[in-house]
Amino acid sequence: MCYSAQIKQLARRLVREFGVYLDYEAAERIFLRRLDDPSVVISRGFEANFYDPHNATEARILDLILEHRKRTASTLEADLFKQKTRLTVADRKLAEALANGNTRVKSMQEEKRKATNNIASLTRRLGTLHSNEWQAGDDRIFAKHFAGVIVRKDGRNVLTPMRYLCRPAGMPASFDKTHEGAYNARRDNIERFWTRQFGATHALAVFDSFFENVQREVAPGGPTKNAVLHFVPTPPLPMLIACIHSHWSGPGEPDLDSWALITDEPPPEIAAAGHDRCPINLKPENAEEWLTPQGRTRARLQAILDDRQRPYYAHEVLAA
Repeated sequence: MCYSAQIKQLARRLVREFGVYLDYEAAERIFLRRLDDPSVVISRGFEANFYDPHNATEARILDLILEHRKRTASTLEADLFKQKTRLTVADRKLAEALANGNTRVKSMQEEKRKATNNIASLTRRLGTLHSNEWQAGDDRIFAKHFAGVIVRKDGRNVLTPMRYLCRPAGMPASFDKTHEGAYNARRDNIERFWTRQFGATHALAVFDSFFENVQREVAPGGPTKNAVLHFVPTPPLPMLIACIHSHWSGPGEPDLDSWALITDEPPPEIAAAGHDRCPINLKPENAEEWLTPQGRTRARLQAILDDRQRPYYAHEVLAA
């Protein structure tokens, strides 16, 4: 289902192939909303579009990014102080337990381990928070993250921030909880559940690679455990992922623009690795047609989904 992906979001790297412009209005709106809404998580890869501002709007957006980092730093520093206090208390109680032969030594050791790990994590996050240098993970997105995708707006292609988990217009806000897999629009359901988006509101996401959860046997015939597989097209090439999107509005809730990628049956190498879906990777010559679906027959749009790039997807196991 592609629960996570490495996505290209720098407009200056997409402009040559897609003639992409930045959607300044949507970007400024979502960065402003993030200041007071902790549910808004924006990929640092999209933030990078504004690190070197060339106009007043980009400068305002950069100010919003820096203000968010300032507020985040204050929260992290408060958490770090709490964890350091927790470690001091754990050290003291552990010393007392060892001195008195207390049977709670193991629980005190566990408390110290957790505090130490939390301190390391918070220190690491604080150390990288204000850096504009590319960091591993900046381009990786997960469900409910806001990321830059390409859509057609006012006659031109724009890179706009949308949430990766599509809430279709007309659905209740609770849809996000009842349909947690709605970042994946299955092709065999595209003309039913997603019928209002298919042929109307299309998007394109440019991936470098994607990640899947699979269940694998620990030993032949034994129990299974989760493994995270990282799939990379070989030779490396940009993956032009077919997507749909929707604009949602509802009483008492902020408007939401969100997207889902379209998946289909997997090629043999992905199926052999243990996963049953694969994002649809469009051919470059079909990208413009996909982004302008109005007036095209559904048969033609389905043909575009059939006429896809078919690289070999090599994989590695990242975690289990």
